[in-house]
Amino acid sequence: MKKLTQKHICCIPLAVWIVVIPLVVRMKAFANPFLEYPWYSRETAIADFFLFYKSMLVTAMGALMLLLLLWQVSKVKRKETLLHPDTRIFLPILAYLTLAVLSSLFSEHSYFCTHGVPDQFETVWNLIAYVTAAVYCYYVVVYLDCEMPVVRLIYAGAACVGLICVLQFFKIDIYRLIYQGDNITFAFRPGLVYGSFYNINYVGFYTLLFLPLFVLFLLFYKDFRVRAASALLLAAFLISIIGAESSAGIVALAAVAVFAALFFLFRAAGTKKRRLLLAAAAAAAIVCALAAVMPRVSAYIKASDTEKKDIDHIFTRDDHVEIGYRGNVLNISMPVVDASIEFHVSDQTGQEVGATYAYSEQFGDQCFLLTDERFSGIAIRPALLSEETGAYGFTVWIDDKGWTFTDQMTEDGTYYHYSGIGSLTKLTEENVSADFGPLVDKSSLGNGRGFLWNKTIAVLKNFILFGSGADTFVFEFPNGDFVDRYNNGYDNMFVTRPHNLYLQIAVQTGVLSLICFLVFYLWYFVSSLRLYFRQRFDNPLVLTGFAAMLGTAGYMISGLANDSTITVSPLYWAMMGVGIGINHKLRHQS
Repeated sequence: MKKLTQKHICCIPLAVWIVVIPLVVRMKAFANPFLEYPWYSRETAIADFFLFYKSMLVTAMGALMLLLLLWQVSKVKRKETLLHPDTRIFLPILAYLTLAVLSSLFSEHSYFCTHGVPDQFETVWNLIAYVTAAVYCYYVVVYLDCEMPVVRLIYAGAACVGLICVLQFFKIDIYRLIYQGDNITFAFRPGLVYGSFYNINYVGFYTLLFLPLFVLFLLFYKDFRVRAASALLLAAFLISIIGAESSAGIVALAAVAVFAALFFLFRAAGTKKRRLLLAAAAAAAIVCALAAVMPRVSAYIKASDTEKKDIDHIFTRDDHVEIGYRGNVLNISMPVVDASIEFHVSDQTGQEVGATYAYSEQFGDQCFLLTDERFSGIAIRPALLSEETGAYGFTVWIDDKGWTFTDQMTEDGTYYHYSGIGSLTKLTEENVSADFGPLVDKSSLGNGRGFLWNKTIAVLKNFILFGSGADTFVFEFPNGDFVDRYNNGYDNMFVTRPHNLYLQIAVQTGVLSLICFLVFYLWYFVSSLRLYFRQRFDNPLVLTGFAAMLGTAGYMISGLANDSTITVSPLYWAMMGVGIGINHKLRHQS
C-alpha cells in the first residue's frame, strides 16, 4: 500500500504535464517588452492567449518533479543506485542543459531568457524543466512501474485534444464559443484545426508523438476496449493532422510509417540472407522512388527562387536618403527653405532627376512622379508625421510600398527611417544582413522557410560554444534589415523562430549544445532499434517502448520544419524519459 501511495503521488505532476498543460489557454495582458526595438509594434500593452500560462505551469511542474525526484532518490538503497550503466545516456543531455544555462546566464538578453519573449515563452526555466521531466519519467518507470499509468494519461490527454481538434474540423470551435463577447479575435478560419497549440503546424507535432502508440495498441493489444479506444483516437488524430493542413506533419508521418513497415519486414525476414535481399530490394525501391520524384523536387526548388524586387538597398545618410533601385542610385533630401518644403532628387553622379507633380492612380494621391526611366515606378510626397510638433518627412513609394523618412524628429538632425509602427531607425550598411550562399535565392522554399534558414545559418559562426540564450532567437535574427525582409516577403512580420528545431538550438544554446542534443537522441534511437529488433510484440511494455521510439522519431523529423515550443516539447521530453526507462527494464528482463 505504501508503494501504491508513492506511485499515486508521483503521477500527479505527470497528469498535469501530459493532460492539463496542452489544454491550458488563457488571456494574459502585459507591457510590451520590445518598445525599444524598431521592428516591433509601438503598442504599450500586448497579450498572449496560448503560451504564457503553459510556460508558467511547465516551470512549476518541473520544480515539483525535481523535489519528488530528490525525495524518491533518497529512498533508493545503495544496491539499487541510480548510477548504473544505463543512466550514462543522460550525460549528453546534461551537457546540453549546462550549455543552455551558461548561454542564458551570459546572454546580452538575460531578462528574456528567464521571462520569455512574446509568441514564444520558452524560458531557460522551461529547458531545465524539460530535462528534469525526462529523468523523472525514467525514474517512475524503472522504480515505480508507472509505464501503464503514463499510457492511461496519454490516452486521457489525447482524447481531450482530439475532441477539440475534431470539433474544430467540423467548424465547432470551443474556444470561440467560450470567449465570444470577450473582444478576442481568432486568426484561424473556421474549419482550420489548431487545437490548443497556437500554430497549426504544432497540431502535427503533437499527433506524431502519440499516433504510433495508438496504431501499435490497435494492432497488437489483446484488450478489445483498449483497441477500440486506440481506433477512435487514431481516427481523431488523422482528422486533426489533415484539418491542420500541416504538410511537414504529413511528411514526417509518412516517413515514420515507412520506417516502421521496413522494421517489421526485416524482423519477419528471419535469416541473414533474406534480410540482405530485403535490404537490397528496399535500397533499390528507394533509389527508384527518388528518381521518380527528383524532377518534381527540382521543379519545386526552382519554383522557390526569390522573385527579384526592384530595391537593392536603402541607407539613411546624414543629409539625404540613398536608395539603390534597379542597379542605380537615387539620392533624396527634403530641406525646409523659408517655411516651405523642397525636394532635392539626384542620381549617383549628382545629376538632378526630373519629376512632375500630378495625381497618381497607382498611389491614390497627388505626388511627385519621377520622369527618369531609370526610376519609373517611384513617387515622392510630403508626410506630416506629428501634428503636435508639426514635424514633416517624406514618403517614397516604390512599387507597392511606401518608405517614410525624416530628419525633423531626431536629436542629431540626420535622416532616419520612420516605420509604419511609429519607430525611428537608422538604416546603414551595418543593417545589411549576411546570407548563406546556397539559400540566398530560395526564400520561398518550405513555405517561406528558405529565407529564415538562410539568415539563421549565416549567423551560426557566432554561436559555436555558447548561444544567445534561451528564447532570444528574435534578437539574433536580422529583423532590423527592413529592406531584406521586404524583398523576401516578411515585410509585415517580425521573426521569433527559424522554423527548424536544430537551428533554434544552435543559435540559442550553441552549436556544441546541438551536438550534445543529437548525441543524446541518436544514442537512444540506435540502442532502441537494436533492442526492439529482438523483442516480441506481445506485451504492453514492448509496445509502449517501441511507440515512444517511433513517436520521438516523428518529432525529430518534423523538427526539420518546426521549432521547439512550449505547447508540445514538454510531451517529447516526457516520452524520451518513458522510452529510456522502458528500455532499461526490457534489458534487465532479458
